[in-house]
Amino acid sequence: MKVLHNVILLIIFISAYLPNALADVTVEDDAGIEIRLQQPANRVVSLAPHLTELLFSAGAGDRIVATVHHSDYPIAARDIDQIGDAHKRLTFSIQILE
Repeated sequence: MKVLHNVILLIIFISAYLPNALADVTVEDDAGIEIRLQQPANRVVSLAPHLTELLFSAGAGDRIVATVHHSDYPIAARDIDQIGDAHKRLTFSIQILE
């Protein structure tokens, strides 16, 4: 009976989580422009060292495709391509990553 209870709880959890994981994402940028993704981002460019740390802390380190200089923590961040620094981002480099 306890196993059945756990299975039912697992099914409820998956049912509640799965639609959100597959849903589109809509945000508004600083200029008031709405940006809509059909699904959550799979590839991330981190534009500040502290954001790189936060992405790794949130479990999204494997989705980072580029960072900026001084993004060196955690150690795994050192292996990710760097495309600029906090003052000069190389837009062309970001476009190439597409």
